[in-house]
Amino acid sequence: MSKLFLKFKQKVKKARILKSVLTGLASGGLTGGIALLLSRLALLPFPPIIALAIGFGVGLVTAILFFLFLRTSDKQLAESLDERFVLQEKVQTMIAYETEQGELLDLQRQSAEDALSKISTKKFKIKRLWIYLTAFCIGVTAVVGGLLVPNKRNQTPPPKPFAITQMQIAGIEELIRYVDGSTMEETYRTQISDSLSGLLADLKLATTEPEMQVALTEAMANISTCTYDSSSSAEILTALWASEDTYAKGFATLLNTSTWKEPNWGDFAEKLTEYKQLFRYQPAEGEPTPDATELVEILTQKLDFSVLKINVALQQSRIAQTDSLYITVAQFVTQQQEIAKNAASYEAALASIDKALDDASQTTYGVISQLKINTNVGEYTMTKLATLFPVPLPPFERPDLTEQNNQGAGEDRPNDKGPSDGGIGEGATFGSKDLVLDPLTGNYVEYGTLINKYYAVMNDRLNNGNYSDEQKELIKKYFSLLYSGIEKEDGK
Repeated sequence: MSKLFLKFKQKVKKARILKSVLTGLASGGLTGGIALLLSRLALLPFPPIIALAIGFGVGLVTAILFFLFLRTSDKQLAESLDERFVLQEKVQTMIAYETEQGELLDLQRQSAEDALSKISTKKFKIKRLWIYLTAFCIGVTAVVGGLLVPNKRNQTPPPKPFAITQMQIAGIEELIRYVDGSTMEETYRTQISDSLSGLLADLKLATTEPEMQVALTEAMANISTCTYDSSSSAEILTALWASEDTYAKGFATLLNTSTWKEPNWGDFAEKLTEYKQLFRYQPAEGEPTPDATELVEILTQKLDFSVLKINVALQQSRIAQTDSLYITVAQFVTQQQEIAKNAASYEAALASIDKALDDASQTTYGVISQLKINTNVGEYTMTKLATLFPVPLPPFERPDLTEQNNQGAGEDRPNDKGPSDGGIGEGATFGSKDLVLDPLTGNYVEYGTLINKYYAVMNDRLNNGNYSDEQKELIKKYFSLLYSGIEKEDGK
């Protein structure tokens, strides 16, 4: 093969590479540019860097395919030279018989060489190159357009506007009157009322949803903490139940108000009667009844053991010794100790127990009733706020008496009777996939989504706001309760 022909062949190869590269850049640029545009407009789920990777992959594959497709054989090149430069098939003949020898063939090859020597490779121009250049420009334009379009993925959308409605104002004002008129203990009543008044003032000034969410979170954190602090029932009764002592567990059942919507003397009196029966010796079937001396010994031993268990439970509850329920339980322990020491006979000891319980019944009922009123007022307030605004409602505290007729921590039920000193009774908890109504939009949203939205706003405020350490702890505790409630409902 002549050197002159190889020059043309080399130029064809360069043209083939150039066309393949331009085609790859054009297709990759167009595909990647469109994907980049859609990604930056947040119409596709993946980030812009993935769009560029897609464009690179498409361009590489297209370039390889075009490089294979544009392959030109020696025969095709010879035909092209003869046609374009009117060489009367001299080059084709030279290529066809290049491996054969003969005087006539040598003359023909020399004639072809002479013809090719008169043609400059510059005259052998690349066909339809403008098409590839145009495609390349389109691909570049697509990439540039994708880069220039505003990246909405990184843009924080402007906060949604908020304006409190007259219905919401009236609802909060009604809640303030309800709290002020309740028989909740004054310290907690004042704190909750002040939180509601502050909330109303903040919401009237709020112009965006984040401002509304901050105000509601602060108020709910204060109200929930105040509500939990207003009653020691969950802590003390759970500790008593966990002691596994018969008398301690029975006392926890007697003091448990979880099933009450409002204070209920009839239920308390019924449980008091049942509790007294726990101290009566019940022989097993076929077992002989011990004599009077043995009965006294058995009872006093159980009373002494119960005193020890209840004292440990009180310590483990971590409730202050000045707490009203703590004092009630501690007084009962003292009475048990005295009865055990002075038990002259079995019947006398039982009579002393009955008398001690009867004498303390009114006081005991008054203590647990007041604690129930305290929590009901707080829980009713939080529940009503959650109906007026899309604010997460924390799980309500209940003593964990899981073996007692399914009462306790998992038995939260809302009350639909409206406000009263008894409030809402059992309350309400939600799982992360439960749907709740967003009063601002009228749409239902997942409860977990609602919590996450509030947490995102408050997390930024906690890091950049002017909260005291105490306020930060209240807000963190509030979200801890929210998320722990979700885990509990999901069974995690």
